Amino acid sequence: ILLITLYRLTLHPLADYPGPGYTAISEAYNIFSCLNGERHLQFKIWHDRYGPVVRYAPNRLSFCDEKAISDIYGVRANTQKSQMYGGFNHVFNATSSLTCTDRKEHTFKRRAINNALQPAQLKIFEKHLTKNMDILTNDVLKDASSSDWSSPHDLSTLIHRLLTDMIGDVVFSKSWNVQISPTKRWIEEFFPLATSGVHAAGHMLLALKLNLQSVFLPRTMASVYQWLAVARSQCEERIQREESMGDGKDLFSSLLRISKDIPAKSLGMNDLVAETAIMIVAGADTTTTALTATLFYLLMHPSILHLVRQEIDATFPSPIDSHDTTSNLSRTTIENGASLSSCKLLRACIDEALRLSPPGPGLFPREVLAGGLLVADKWYVPAGVDVGVPIYAVQRDARYWREAHTFDPFRWLLSGSPTSSSPASESETDHHNTFMPFNFGRTSCVGKHLAYNAMSVTLARILKTFDLEMESGSQVSGSKFGKSKGGGWGRGNKEEFQVRDVFSSAHQGPVVRFRRR
Repeated sequence: ILLITLYRLTLHPLADYPGPGYTAISEAYNIFSCLNGERHLQFKIWHDRYGPVVRYAPNRLSFCDEKAISDIYGVRANTQKSQMYGGFNHVFNATSSLTCTDRKEHTFKRRAINNALQPAQLKIFEKHLTKNMDILTNDVLKDASSSDWSSPHDLSTLIHRLLTDMIGDVVFSKSWNVQISPTKRWIEEFFPLATSGVHAAGHMLLALKLNLQSVFLPRTMASVYQWLAVARSQCEERIQREESMGDGKDLFSSLLRISKDIPAKSLGMNDLVAETAIMIVAGADTTTTALTATLFYLLMHPSILHLVRQEIDATFPSPIDSHDTTSNLSRTTIENGASLSSCKLLRACIDEALRLSPPGPGLFPREVLAGGLLVADKWYVPAGVDVGVPIYAVQRDARYWREAHTFDPFRWLLSGSPTSSSPASESETDHHNTFMPFNFGRTSCVGKHLAYNAMSVTLARILKTFDLEMESGSQVSGSKFGKSKGGGWGRGNKEEFQVRDVFSSAHQGPVVRFRRR
C-alpha cells in the first residue's frame, strides 16, 4: 500500500496535475461522493481552488474549460465512454444506448431510439403529457379557487408524479397512475438511491468482477435491483400486449422493431430491460428537475414571472373556464407548435434554470484511447485515463458567464443562443458553448427535444391556469436545501434551487400553494 501511494503521488503520469492528495491516492473519496449527493458541489469547490484541471481520483481528471468540452465529447474526440459505465452493464447484464462503450453499437442503438422521436411521434407523446397534465390540474383545482389558495404541495413531488405517469405512457403505453393512486407511488421512491448506487459501483470494478457490490453497498444495491425488477416486469407485460397493439406508437415498439427488421441485431430481454430502465429515469427525473427549478427561480423573481405570464397570455389569449374544472380549453390551446415556440422568454427561463441547476450536474467520464489526447491545446493526457467536464461547475464559471450565479434569462435572448431574435450585444460575455445540460456531441441526450416539448407545454399550462406562491420558510430538503439560510456545506445561497447529484438528480420542494387565475 505504501509503494502504491508513493507511486501515485510521485511517478504516476498524472502526478503533476493539481488536486487534493487524498484523491490521488485512492478512489475511496470518489466513490463516497457518488453516494452523498454533493459531488457536483465538490467539483466546483475544487476547480475554484486548483484551477481548470483537477485530479479527482488516481486515474481521472476533471477539466472545467470551454475547449475541453469539444476535445473530450466531440464527434472526433479520441475518447470512448469510460469503463465506469461497466457498472451499469454489469448490473443490467447487458449494454444500453447510454452505457455501451463500443461506438458502432452505440450508434446503432441510438439511431433506433432517434427514429422513435421524430416530430410526428413527438406529437403523439404530447397527447400523453396532456392527459396526465389534466389529472394534475384537476387534482390541484379540487381545493383551489379564484379567491382561495390551495393546500400546500411539494412541487418536486407533484411534477415527478406527473412525469412518471407520462413516461409510462411514452415507453410502455401504460400509465402507472402514481398521481391518483397512493398504492402505486412506491415505484418512484427508490430511483435516486438506485442511480447513485450503480454510479458508485461503476468505480468499484474489482468488486463488481467478484460480485461483492452488495457487500459494500447493500442498501443502494437493493434499490438497484428493485429498479431492474420494475423495468423487467413492465417489459414482460408490454410484450404480452404486443399482438393486440398493432403498430405500436411507444418507445418500446421501436426497440422491438429492431429485432423484426434486423434479426442479427435482435434485442434479448436483458437488452430491453437495460434500455427501458434508463428511459424511466432519464425521462422522469431529469425533466422533473428542469421544470421544478424553472418554477422555483420564477417564484424567486416575481418581475420575471410577470413578464413570462404576459408572454403566455398574449400568445394564448383564450381564458380558462373558471367554473368547469374538466374544461378542455387549456389542452386545446396550449400545445407545441409555432405559437408556443414564439414564447422566447419562456424558453430562456428554461435554459437559465438548466444552466444554474442542471439535471445531471456532475461529470460524465470518457476514457482516452490509444495515442492520447491533447485537451485545450495545452494538457496532454495519456491513454487509459478518464477525463470529463463537470457540468454544474462549468455552467457557473465566472470566466464564461457574467454574474454566473444570478438567474438572468435575458442572457439567452442575445445572439448565439437557440432563442436568439436580436443582434449580439457588444457587452455580451456569456459563452453559450459551455451550456451542456444534455451533455455534448454524439452521446448527448437523445430525448432532448421530447424534454423541451414537455417542459414548455407543462410550464405554459401551469402559468396560464394558476397563480403560485411559495410557502413562507419553504425549504427544499430539511435545513440544507432551498429557501433557507445556512444551507449546509456548499449550499449557502438561499436563492439557488439545490439538487443532489445522484448521477441524475434528486431534490425536494419548494412547497407552494396554487390559486386559479
